[in-house]
Amino acid sequence: MSTDNTTGCGSVALSFYQMLASTIVGYVDIAGLTHYRINGLEVSGDCADLLDLLDCNINHWSPERQLVENVFALDDCAEHMALKTFTNSSVSVDYSKCAEIPKTFIEMLARTIHGYAELGVTHYRINSFVETGHCDDLVDLLLCPVNDIEAERMLVENLFATDTCDRLGIKLYTNVGAGDQRDTVVTDYAISCTTEKQSFLQMLARCIVLNGTTYMLNLIKVESTCDDAVDFWTCSNNHIDAESAMVNNLFATDECGHLALKWFTNTGE
Repeated sequence: MSTDNTTGCGSVALSFYQMLASTIVGYVDIAGLTHYRINGLEVSGDCADLLDLLDCNINHWSPERQLVENVFALDDCAEHMALKTFTNSSVSVDYSKCAEIPKTFIEMLARTIHGYAELGVTHYRINSFVETGHCDDLVDLLLCPVNDIEAERMLVENLFATDTCDRLGIKLYTNVGAGDQRDTVVTDYAISCTTEKQSFLQMLARCIVLNGTTYMLNLIKVESTCDDAVDFWTCSNNHIDAESAMVNNLFATDECGHLALKWFTNTGE
């Protein structure tokens, strides 16, 4: 069983980016190449299985603190840090609040935190709606001629939905390759169209794809046991800032040319 991460007494609280960067692990593919990915601990169920995170006692917490203190855990193998997600099987409807003040991506993501009870213990997770299909079913939202738009607005306005219990979640698309291909061909990302360094949110926004009539975040995902993961952070690279580590290692293009976030589903075994 995973061990929930919390900031210890007297410890300096890390930022969300620092925590997310600490989930980076390497996974070696059949060609012997190491691809760095977000380490994810996933469970699935229906929205009726979820509990709200916020109540009157803790609703003064900042969105970043809600994420940092609730959605990360250590796995059972080498104690790699992982991001906890809940795959929601309930029908989702794109989120919209006409009179609402625009929220940041962190604020919206924090709203997706809900509790899921396992063996009598409540673990807080990011609520997500996941669809699986082929990359040739997708259309990119952003192309190089229009990639100067405000990335955060694109993420906030396109990636969130509510389930049938009216709980907020993030929409994800698991990319399994083109046509009848069994596995997606991953080409680690190299800068194109512009030589300017992209921020993490800009890179994430470029992973938004249109699946039918729904915009979703494109993922290239592999699933295996946690002992197949290798450490990313070592003594030789721990001077790298968290955002650069994620921008330079967590993105790839699939065989259809769509940009995607690389994800490792950790079964915890």
